[in-house]
Amino acid sequence: MNSIKEILERVAKEVTPKKNEIILIDREVSDIRNKLENELKAKKIDAKVLIAGSYAKNTWLSKNHDVDIFMIFNKKYKEENISELMLSVAKNVLKNYLILHGTRDYIKYYGKNVKIDLVPVMEINSPSLAENSIDASPFHVQYVSNKIKERPSLAREIRILKQFLKAQKIYGAESYINGISGYVSELLMIYYGSFERFLDACEQMKPKIIIDIEKHYSNEK
Repeated sequence: MNSIKEILERVAKEVTPKKNEIILIDREVSDIRNKLENELKAKKIDAKVLIAGSYAKNTWLSKNHDVDIFMIFNKKYKEENISELMLSVAKNVLKNYLILHGTRDYIKYYGKNVKIDLVPVMEINSPSLAENSIDASPFHVQYVSNKIKERPSLAREIRILKQFLKAQKIYGAESYINGISGYVSELLMIYYGSFERFLDACEQMKPKIIIDIEKHYSNEK
């Protein structure tokens, strides 16, 4: 019988993208980003393009080529419909896309090898200033990326947890899944340090569970 460490090592190997897969996806994502940036310049729209999500944080799973791209608009567009501004740019760059409705309308694009969510974001200086929850997301990308730079082994543990959640059909915060999001998965591994320690902690868990990575609160009350 295989030990849990052997099983986890096999899973980690299976879900970690291989070099040729990374090159393929990098090339397509970079091409899309460059085209969006060029179109923004042509239209003289003050916005920047940020690659986000699991792909940007290097926690994506092999053969799962979903990529989040944020179009971050300058604060001067605060009173405008930035979803419409984004669409005016994207329609000249992307084909075969859908307009989906959320707290702001966003675009789902099906490329050759990738599936992209292109999301409009308003630039803010601090997550506490977010009037729309998505506007805090760039800070999430930076936070997790910094933690992985400090502890590179976290990327492996995050991938194992995500695959475990997918196998249980509880990966994803979408309403039809109502499960655990990618970002929460990343925070759990930052907090517990490894998938095995997370499993050990689960045996002892009782509601309510408080996870305070940065120790913002002096006690659980």
